[in-house]
Amino acid sequence: MLFDNNFPVEYNPSRVTLTSMATLFVPVDNTMRDIASSRTNQQGSLNGSILDGQGTFAGMLGEIAAVMAIPRLVIANSYDYDLMLDGLTIDVKTVDRTSRPTKDYMASVASWNTRQKTDFYLFVSTQRIMRQDENGNDNRDDKRPEDYTGVHIMGMMRKDDYFKAAKKFPAGTPDGKNNHVVEHTCYKAPYKIMMDFRDLSHMYSPEIGKIHRFD
Repeated sequence: MLFDNNFPVEYNPSRVTLTSMATLFVPVDNTMRDIASSRTNQQGSLNGSILDGQGTFAGMLGEIAAVMAIPRLVIANSYDYDLMLDGLTIDVKTVDRTSRPTKDYMASVASWNTRQKTDFYLFVSTQRIMRQDENGNDNRDDKRPEDYTGVHIMGMMRKDDYFKAAKKFPAGTPDGKNNHVVEHTCYKAPYKIMMDFRDLSHMYSPEIGKIHRFD
């Protein structure tokens, strides 16, 4: 169960699609938007967010979708991690996007997040429509709950393994993929090197065994 009895969100595989990229997709509905809005109002800006708190709503959607998509996750509400799974701690890293991500896209962790005590990172991308201003130009800062259409759960990786594979990008440098200039110093690694969601047993020690298969 996620959050509390007033906002029930549970594992619900009927809402989850395993994509051809072996990522998980959860469509956003009004219930998810309402829960994310309520939690955003309660929590305010997130410490350690690359978006300086502007991505809190998207982050809440990411956590909601994760609980719906992966069995036995429970919310933790800790600074160091967001979720727990059979004693393992998981911090959800959410990116707010206006297009469907691919496995070649990069997962990011802010440089000031590196000391968080978590076993795993779960990388998530929310997808929303792009609004335009009165001149017909894209307005990336105009984000409304109704604009969010889906959540892509892109991959999971042990924290230690992530930093072994990730590259550091100082603030003000291009990330090398689309000439996007990094605003805050961060570490990046491609989704394609991360865990395949066809079998989540990779996150367990051998004696615990498999948790679920999406096939």
